Amino acid sequence: MRHFIFLSSLLLLCWTLGFSHMALAGTEPTIDQTSVQVTTRRVNSYLGTNKEPDDSTWSWTPRVKFRINGPISSGSVAVVEFFNAAKKPWVKFHCPTEAIGADEWYATDGGLTLSEHEGSIMTGPVDFTISLKNELEGSNKLLFKGTAIIKKVHAGSKKPEEKNYFDFYADHDWNLPIGYVFAPEPISQASGGSDYEETAPLNVAMWFRGDPSSTSISAHLFYQGKEICNTKSTTQGTMLGEEYNSTFDDSPFLWTRKCFSFSRVLVFNRENPDNHTDFFRLDKNPGVYEIKVLRNGQLVRTAKFSVKPDGTIANTGFAERYKLGTRRMVIPVTVLGEQDGTWDKDAWKAGSFYGNPISDLNP
Repeated sequence: MRHFIFLSSLLLLCWTLGFSHMALAGTEPTIDQTSVQVTTRRVNSYLGTNKEPDDSTWSWTPRVKFRINGPISSGSVAVVEFFNAAKKPWVKFHCPTEAIGADEWYATDGGLTLSEHEGSIMTGPVDFTISLKNELEGSNKLLFKGTAIIKKVHAGSKKPEEKNYFDFYADHDWNLPIGYVFAPEPISQASGGSDYEETAPLNVAMWFRGDPSSTSISAHLFYQGKEICNTKSTTQGTMLGEEYNSTFDDSPFLWTRKCFSFSRVLVFNRENPDNHTDFFRLDKNPGVYEIKVLRNGQLVRTAKFSVKPDGTIANTGFAERYKLGTRRMVIPVTVLGEQDGTWDKDAWKAGSFYGNPISDLNP
């Protein structure tokens, strides 16, 4: 029986399917470009120009996840379309949405319903678009245009009949020098929560090649040359996964985004009375901060950000200049050591955010 096998791209933190408050308020819907994730689904056959699928050749179809910043009007649906090497339409699928206000966002995904007959064996640059269509309004707005770089790795044995068994994947090396500093968003009132409205810990997210375990990796926060917090001790912080992009079978082509939450370092504290008097306060300590990440005892990442005299985190300006549509502060990350394996250190220059690059990142 021919079948699809889903290639997972797990979303474990700071993103749940549905909607949340505290997005970037605007008059038109936009895409949070930092949320766009293109992954592949394995198809254990290939139709091509044949009348019947060929089980001796594996192919792939795309899956995409992303967040839309409101407003989204009633009756809208997100439409994702991929194009073949000749720039002709290949596959198109819908992603569900709901009506939300200008101060909300909606997370959605699609591609799981594509037929096995639509599988492709193409590699290289693959263009795609995300649009928001509303037949009630007679509108169809292009929100995002990108290019995923698709590669493949042999996943079969050395048997001649398995020579065309390939895992296809989207290359995400461009992510490694890009990091994010942020306070977690308040849980929406619609979900019955109110976390992170009075206080919020400092969060830093970074990408890694491979999947570092919680026991092999830790982030350490420094201020004025002194370590003030780390995620090695659960009393000070935690590490959780945000994204997991990989091939179906084990291979070096695995990228994960980890979120380091420094629970004893507060971005702000509006409590009255103050129940966290022994916590470190960013808004009371202006200056330069440095994050250092250890992996298996070796230094693998460094990054810096600043807090202004008024207590706010200094804006790097990347999100605004490149219209990334994110509330997170984008920061350059220096990648050190060899634990990420062989990777393209220049991929971010043209490939970041699927061909919508930050040209002045300078990691």
